[in-house]
This record gives sequence, structure tokens and C-alpha cells, in this order.
Amino acid sequence: MDAYTPAMGKQRPARSILANLLLAATATALPFTPMASVSVIGFYQQKASMQRKAFEEKTGILISGLPSEVEGKAYKLTELADVIAKEQREMRFDLARIEMDTPNPLLKSPSSLYKWLTSGNLRILNTNGYLIYETNPVFRNVMGLLIDPPGAFRNASHHEIKHRKLEILLREHPELKVRARWEAILREGHRSPIYMSPEEQERFNSRASTAFQRNPNLRRDSDAEQDRIFEYSRANFQESVACLTSLAEMTHTDPRYVLRSMEKEPKLEEIFALADELKLIPPRTLAYLELARHEEKIGKSWQDDQAYLIESLQFLNNDRDTPYETRIRLNRGTCLKNLGFASGNIQWFWNAEDEYKQGLKTANDLHSYGKILEAMSDMYARTGMPRLAKTLSDAKKEYDKRYDAGNPDLATRGVNDTLKAKNII
Repeated sequence: MDAYTPAMGKQRPARSILANLLLAATATALPFTPMASVSVIGFYQQKASMQRKAFEEKTGILISGLPSEVEGKAYKLTELADVIAKEQREMRFDLARIEMDTPNPLLKSPSSLYKWLTSGNLRILNTNGYLIYETNPVFRNVMGLLIDPPGAFRNASHHEIKHRKLEILLREHPELKVRARWEAILREGHRSPIYMSPEEQERFNSRASTAFQRNPNLRRDSDAEQDRIFEYSRANFQESVACLTSLAEMTHTDPRYVLRSMEKEPKLEEIFALADELKLIPPRTLAYLELARHEEKIGKSWQDDQAYLIESLQFLNNDRDTPYETRIRLNRGTCLKNLGFASGNIQWFWNAEDEYKQGLKTANDLHSYGKILEAMSDMYARTGMPRLAKTLSDAKKEYDKRYDAGNPDLATRGVNDTLKAKNII
């Protein structure tokens, strides 16, 4: 949630002194390298577990954290691999490492403790994550994540990566005038300041912390989370970009949420258009959202299903490398399956099978992939093909097993090795 920006709140003197002492001690005790902090506390780091090795080989990014936060919650590695694959596809970025943080201050790593001590507006209980920028002399380019539910964890991961990508964009492409163009959209029609004052930030942080203590499931409440995102996006320029571009990433999992957000904040359309140009969000996000408006109608009537099939085919023809393909193939397969059951014509089922298989081969969306396995198993079971139904059901169990084990390949390959061995694809 919080990038390391001095403008975000006033530092508390005691914390600032402790932080400087920690930084000085670490800097003098370790070689002066970006990865210097990795080996400070041995028990905090891994002994090259299979999950961490696989993740680093897949993404090129080191994972650190207590075993209870990494191996004990390995599903996070699966989710994170999917997030990174999507973000890298939009715009290349690098990170020294990603730290699976712990809420216990006594068990935090030096970089996490440094962040906690120096962030005057940081509340441990309501902080999803952080990024320490590359300008930091010791802990540079480190991302930390501190949240458990898979959906919220994904959102926090996207948010912090957006901070990193913005940092790269501002440094490497000043000619794009990113900040001026972004803030011009925010200012349009606004008489009040576009960002919070330090006092407003402090009040916001206090409210968010109190609300979360009363209701630990607050982040799962769509309306409350929408309001929190919009309010926090007023913290400063960096948070505005990170909040609103990470919101666009929810088109992969819940496009209706994004559409509702656009109804609340009409300026999001202009923001998304600029972010698309800057490669901060998935390409053609606005075009996909127009298609996604019809998702709610799938299954309501054969006319609605046919309308989706026509519009989605046009979308796929216009963007043959879309990151939404697996999700679209899932929806197209469902429409065709519905038409098959409505008409009794078996050809619809063969067409649905083709769509589902194409979605599995593309494998560019973690959760849509799993839903395709379920949908195919259901279709085979209901059309009198129990062996195929069981094969797909077993494949879904293997998918779930790999998901829980933190398999990073699941994000881009699914269980296609298993399906190929069974001659499914």
C-alpha cells in the first residue's frame, strides 16, 4: 500500500532515530550491495526450499520471509507468479526481492523493520504492503507484502509493483510528462486540492486502522474497499497511480467491480486510457470492459449468449494476443454449452469443447484456467461421458494441489502436462 515516500506523513522522532541507527549498523556491517540485507538474519531467510527455488527460477526474483509466511502459505507464491507474469507482459520491471512480511515486529527482517520505523503514517494492522525505492542506499528495490486473503494479496501485489513501474517510467521517460498529464486529468473540474494534506492523511490512516481492527474482513467488502481505494488515491501522486492502475488489474478477476468503480468515478475512463498508453495496465482495458458488461447476461437467454459470442469473437480478432483470452474462452465455452443444453444439438458441445481447450492452451489467467477444468468436467458428466468427466475432475484436483504447493508454473502452463498425457489437448 505504501511506497517509501518522505512526503507521506511526518516521521516520529523516536522511530526516525531508531531507523537511522538500524540503517547505519546494517550499512557498516554488510557489503554495500542492493542484496546486502538479504542475509542479515539467517533464521528469517530460506535454506533454498523447493518453492523458493522454483519461484526465483520462474520470475528471476528472490523470495524472503519466515517459513510460516512463505512455505506455510505457499498459495501466495502461485498468486504472485500470476501477478508478475501479467505485470511483466505490460511493462518490464525488476525487483531485488519480495519479502513475505510478518505482523510481529520482533520477527521482521531489517528492511521490513526499517520501513516500519521510518513510515510515520504506517499502521501495521492495515498495511497491505510496501516498496522501498531504488534510491535507498541499502534496502533498495525491495517489495514487502503483509496480507493473507488471496484476492487482497493479489491487489496488494499489483499495487506495489505499480509503484516500481512508475519509478522506472519517471526515470527513463521524462519526455512522456507522466505526472503533468496524470494530474491534469485529476484537476479537471476540481476546485479543491487533488491530494490530501498531511493532517488529512493522518486522519485517513487512523480511520482505516480502527475500522480494520473492528472488522478484519473489511478488505473483502467491495463498497468499503472502493471508497478506501478512492480516498487513498488522494494521498499523493505515487499513490494515485498505484491505486488506480492496480484497480484496473481487477478486470482479470472481477470486471464488474471495476465497472462499478467507473460509475462512481467517471474520470477513471481517462485515467485508464492514459495508463494504457503508458503500459501501466493491460492493453485495451477499456475495450475489454465494454465486452465485460455483457458477462452478467450470460446464461439469461440464448439471445444474450449469442450476442456475447459475436462480440467476444470480434474482440479476439482485434487483439490476438490479449491477456484476457483464457477468461474470454471460458465465457465463450459457457455460452456454447448453454446453447447446447437449450437446443439439444450436440454440435454446440463440440464447439464449447474447442473453446475450453483453446483457453487451456493459452493459459494466461490462473483462476479462469481452473474454472475451465470445472466447466469441462461438468459438461462431460451431463452429456454422458463419465470417463472424460473424471479425467477433467482429476486434472482440477492436480491444479488445486499445485496451487496450494506454490507452483509458479501454474500461472502460465496450468496442468497442461497432465492434460497432454491424457490426450485432452
